[in-house]
Amino acid sequence: MTTAQRQDKQMATNDSGLRTFRQSVSEADTTWLLCVELNASSEFRDWLADRLFKGCGKIRHHGAWTNVSTDKGESDVLWLVESAEKKLLGMVENKITAPAQPDQYARYESRGRDYVKNSNCDDFRIALLSPSAYRSEESDSYPIKIHYEDVCEWLELRNDERSRYLAKIYMAGIAKRNERTLAPEDPDMKSFHLRIWELADSCFPELGVRHPDLSNKSASQTWLYIRQPEFTIIYKMFKKDGKFGNCVVDLQLDGQANDVDQLNAKYKSPLAGTPIDVVKTGKSASFRISVPPIAPPYFEKDAVSEALRSASFLKCWWEKWRQDADY
Repeated sequence: MTTAQRQDKQMATNDSGLRTFRQSVSEADTTWLLCVELNASSEFRDWLADRLFKGCGKIRHHGAWTNVSTDKGESDVLWLVESAEKKLLGMVENKITAPAQPDQYARYESRGRDYVKNSNCDDFRIALLSPSAYRSEESDSYPIKIHYEDVCEWLELRNDERSRYLAKIYMAGIAKRNERTLAPEDPDMKSFHLRIWELADSCFPELGVRHPDLSNKSASQTWLYIRQPEFTIIYKMFKKDGKFGNCVVDLQLDGQANDVDQLNAKYKSPLAGTPIDVVKTGKSASFRISVPPIAPPYFEKDAVSEALRSASFLKCWWEKWRQDADY
């Protein structure tokens, strides 16, 4: 028995004995692993470059970064390289189960054009990293697709303990995609999203809520996502013990997480007497209103109306007061 075979046998024994400890894998985990490999493995860079920059010949690595935001959204991974002729930027969107955000691919293109305009690169490529079974309303828009299965295969071919472990992380991502608990064709969820759009379109037209794509709707998806050049309005449902609980509507300012105190001070007077709180949400700052809980796919008109009314209030409030911003 070879050393590798003994290690495989030991790992299989460990897996059998430790099934109680099931590891949760998120898109953030696999995004970081991709970035680490790009910055630390020349072999992996050569493999991925053949997919991202096919036909560009030998490339020189400048760096890879995760979660890079501009006023036009966030890129999961940016990878800057240089060929014999030009600087190239790889832009990677990573998905396991999350739905596409509105105009997500178009915003990747827009950011890419800005990077060229600002001389950060001469050209760019956009790719989707995901399990092969992943589908969304925008997944076919990506000209380059890199599947988790491909990454696993490459890692397993390295035949060392570290690579086998990393491959297992991506395999867990594949399993997570394959274990979705709610079928994308659920008719109750389709009805839920459609009735919300009908109410928004008839009673809150100022929000500009778009007709939903009903081909892939699940309870985990937000039903209100309005993207504007300077802000995003998002309805969020928080789960506890598997049940939907607190619900909020956020007017989100991308990349301004460090400005929460400044925003509170700047808008102290306009915020007085309103139900709005200013909170940190990841890398963003949000003006937030708490709303009644909604439990998809049950459609409760009064609760949905209150959420839409709060979204309209936030939009009108911000459009009135943002002109005074000087930060």
